[in-house]
Amino acid sequence: MAGQAYKYNSNVKTASRKSNPYLTKEIMEASQEKLLLKTYDFAIVHCKKGDHRKANQAIDVLMNGLDLQYEIARELYSLYVFCKEQMVEGNNEIACEILTSLKESWITAFNKEKIAV
Repeated sequence: MAGQAYKYNSNVKTASRKSNPYLTKEIMEASQEKLLLKTYDFAIVHCKKGDHRKANQAIDVLMNGLDLQYEIARELYSLYVFCKEQMVEGNNEIACEILTSLKESWITAFNKEKIAV
């Protein structure tokens, strides 16, 4: 399975702030694949905006979702650490390129998995 390097906790509590009920419903009903891609989108958007705090939060979610018993997960972890370091150094473009490339790779893997099923 393409997403086996990731594990998601479905018991995550929602934020206490008021939220958009439609967005909340969409997220609560989303597949693991869709949640992963949304997390990448969030990281990429905020990386491009230069909002390191929010981009790092999204990268932390990606890192925390990894199942490090797999080699690919450990390699992804290293890439995420590198992205965070690049943002600290002001190299947002490098971090954005890596995150975008990873997202596109996941999309390709998910599409191939659908075809194989």
